Order: sequence, then structure tokens, then C-alpha cells
Amino acid sequence: MLNSGIHWDFILAFTVVLISLPVLIHLAPGLGLVDHPDERKHHAGSVPLVGGVAIFLAMLLVLGIQYIDQSGIKEMLAGGLLLVVIGVIDDRDHIHPRYRFLVQILAACLMIFGAEVLLRDFGQLIGAWEFELKWAAIPITAFCVVGVTNAANMIDGIDGLSASLFLVCLAGLGLAINDASGGLNSAPEILVMAGALLAYLLFNLRFPWRKNALTFFGDAGTLLLGFIMAWLLVRYSQGPNRTIAPVTALWLFAVPLLDTVFLMIKRKLEGKSMVKADRCHLHHAFLKSGWSVNATLAIIVFISVELAGIGLLFEWAQVPEYMSFYAFLLVAGVYYFGMRRFWKKIEQ
Repeated sequence: MLNSGIHWDFILAFTVVLISLPVLIHLAPGLGLVDHPDERKHHAGSVPLVGGVAIFLAMLLVLGIQYIDQSGIKEMLAGGLLLVVIGVIDDRDHIHPRYRFLVQILAACLMIFGAEVLLRDFGQLIGAWEFELKWAAIPITAFCVVGVTNAANMIDGIDGLSASLFLVCLAGLGLAINDASGGLNSAPEILVMAGALLAYLLFNLRFPWRKNALTFFGDAGTLLLGFIMAWLLVRYSQGPNRTIAPVTALWLFAVPLLDTVFLMIKRKLEGKSMVKADRCHLHHAFLKSGWSVNATLAIIVFISVELAGIGLLFEWAQVPEYMSFYAFLLVAGVYYFGMRRFWKKIEQ
């Protein structure tokens, strides 16, 4: 059972976003935080880019006030602030990607050196042998944090998608923590983020009475959430009292991860910049096939739930980690060759 304190953290975060977003949406045009349609972005009209600011405000007011003395919270909020600030600047003025990468590395350093949250091993990926990182732990952790942060940024392509995928990941992680400890007392950030994201979805989803989103995350939001997701997945998959195996983290974050790796390889093979945006994401494949935005959203979220569920089932059934890893590689291979075949057919 969830205790009342955690329950109120969820409600408070939900309420902060619910109240602050209409105000931020009203202020967005004056602040220059508005996304306009172009050859790559096909949304209708200009949309405020303030969802991430509202999410961070909820984190600041709930985690910052009630849990500021809890281990890692100061560093999490400081890293999140760095990413929100650089994201807001990018949303407004479109800065060079190198500056975003630099700030992401700084945020990762706060996580690694400030909170001592880092990847010390990859688990038992090869038989019963523990794949320890030792001296490589710091650079590999920084690389993974930057990778997950950018994967979160790249998947944000249609209304409701990124927030829904983050919620799936949070739900899977929350279930694992609750199963392991009988509650979420030690992880208030899980339900704070969940409450904030659910409130945001009320403004970001398409409904029968509203055909378009009222706000987007913006880079401020996707960078923030990618960083938080990386933090949580590393924190709960490491150490002697880990909640999940490292390989289970791959299953929980599977869709953004598979989508990003496929695109990086595709762009590299085609001689294109790996950081330049295009319209070859998973959601674009469904849209190209004639599915509506809401149908595409439902299908991808269903896929994400299924993959997260497989990972958790492997975890709870105590399937050897290397078998879970090989199963994930099989899924990754099917995904890669399926997407390659689809886009080759489309581009002919």
C-alpha cells in the first residue's frame, strides 16, 4: 500500500502543473517560447513550449520543499535546473547542439560526483560473471546519461507520446520498487513525476473536443525528463540492494532507446549528421502508413507497455540476466531490420 505522504506528493505535483500551465501558456508568446510549424513540424498553429517549465516547477515545489535533505535531491534539482535553463534558451533562440551537450555533461557530473549515482556494473550479461565497469564507470555513466537524455528529446514527436512513454517507464519502475520494498517511501520522485506528467497530458493530448495540443514540452521538458529518467534507472539498478537488474532498465526504456539507436545508425550509414532532426522516427512510420495521431500514440504506448512488462516478468521470474539481455538484443534486431525495410520501401 502507498502511504498517505506519498499519496499527497502525487496530488501536489498534479495540482502544481494543473494550476501553473494555464498561466505559463498565457505568458509563453511574450517570452518567445512558442513553436511554429515548418517543413519538419506539421502541427496546427503556434504552440507554447512551457510543459517542461511546469514539470520542473512541480519538482521544485514538492521535492525541493519536502525532501531537500534526502540523498541526491539537491543534485537532481540542480542538474534539472541546468537542463531547463539551456532548454528554454534553445526553445527561444535555437542554440548550437554542442552547448546542450556541454550542459548535459555538467548535469551528469552532478549526478555522478555530487550524488554518487553511477553505473558500477552492467549485471550478469555473460553467464554468472558480473560485468563490472571499474575505472570506466564514470565516462560510461556520463555517456549513458547524455544518451538517454537525447533519446527522450528525440522521441518527442507527436502529441502525448513522450509523456506517455515516460509514464510507462515510471510505472514499471514504481511497480518494481513497490514489490521489493512494500511501498514508495524511499522514492517520492517517482510519484511526483507521475503526478506532474498526468496533469501535463491533460494539456498535451488530443481529445474529441480538442483536436490539437495546448502546449508542448519543449527542449526544456524533454531534456529534463530524459535526465531524471536516466538518474532513476541508474539509481535503482545499481548497488547490492538494487531494485531491478541493469538489463531490466533497457526493457523499461525500450521504445525511446530502440528508436534513437536505429536513427543514429541510419543517419551514419547515409552520411548524414547524427544529431540533425528528420522524419524517420517510429511514429513517423505509423503516420506514413495512414494511422492517425491518436492511433499511432495508442499503438506505440501499447508496444512500450508490452516490452516493459516482459522485462518485469523476467525480473520477477528470476530469469538469468544474460537470457533477458539476449532476448532484448533479439527484439532490437527485429526492430532495426523491420524499420530499415520499411524506410527503404518508402524511399524507393
